Amino acid sequence: MRLTQRMDARIRHIVWDWNGTLLDDLDLCLTALHELSKPRGIPLVDRAAYRAAFTFPVVDYYKALGFDPSPEAFEKAAREWVQLYADNVYTATALYDGARDTLERLRTAGVRQCLVSAHQHDMLLEAVEHFGLSGYFETVRGLGDHYAESKVELGRQWLAEIKPARDAVLLIGDTLHDYEVAGELGIRCVLVAQGHQSADRLRATGAPVLDSIRCVPSFLGLSR
Repeated sequence: MRLTQRMDARIRHIVWDWNGTLLDDLDLCLTALHELSKPRGIPLVDRAAYRAAFTFPVVDYYKALGFDPSPEAFEKAAREWVQLYADNVYTATALYDGARDTLERLRTAGVRQCLVSAHQHDMLLEAVEHFGLSGYFETVRGLGDHYAESKVELGRQWLAEIKPARDAVLLIGDTLHDYEVAGELGIRCVLVAQGHQSADRLRATGAPVLDSIRCVPSFLGLSR
């Protein structure tokens, strides 16, 4: 990202994604995928291959890898994945470098922040509390199941309650799905290329793509 690139109007609301945007859980997700793949005889993918192909809905990605996409088989795999993730999330993940500082700078600047995620809601609340970020978000919203199909309805509910000017709202995420969600909601989007999809895929959307979450304040024109 060139530091001369800026939003063309003042952003007053940030909608944050969680996994891969604020929380660096890429290696844990890849490890869980490997643990599911091995007993099923599915070839293991490396980090680059994962980021080049991972997509939503998640069942489509797993089907492309060779997993049985039937409802019963995928539900079993999903339960195993969730258990592996939940058992290791607090030992095998961390906030991205600069995440807390970025949230603090936005709060100090008077930007209202919320968290909308495909993460299961109760697990999301627990994680946000564990990492000490609860005080930064006016609301935290996750999905009611583990299948991570869409965040659009969660976003619509929040917009209906807050009723902000749409051009004053920015969604920050790490995937093509985040870009699609922003489009469905009629709000702007910036993508951070640290997470679950590669920078090349993100740039193909035409949305601004930042190398790091540390670039967000500069992108928004916030000075120290």
